[in-house]
Amino acid sequence: MKIIIYIVMLLGVSSCVTIEAPDDLVSDTVKAGTDVYDTVKGNMSKDDTSATKRVFSHEFKIPDGESIGDSSVQCINIVMDMAKKILNIKELVIEETITNAIDKDGQSVLKCSIVVVT
Repeated sequence: MKIIIYIVMLLGVSSCVTIEAPDDLVSDTVKAGTDVYDTVKGNMSKDDTSATKRVFSHEFKIPDGESIGDSSVQCINIVMDMAKKILNIKELVIEETITNAIDKDGQSVLKCSIVVVT
């Protein structure tokens, strides 16, 4: 019996309470969402303008009698061609070139790298 009384009282109380939504609820929500999106997008686009750097490397065996300078030019050209193919672009923006001559199993080897800004 108590349960029936509680249910009747609950229905009586709930019928007295009304909740009204503001008239501009949907438009204000859409505007707030748009403002947040624009802010986040603006911050992301600022970060996207920072350049991405990629490093490409190659080892080039120096032929007997060839100068390190000539071999270095050939090695860099090989790395540039490789980077162009991988990135599928015609022109590279090179930030840095690095060449190191090393001895590998009795053979002079030139390790060359380029840092490409994409």
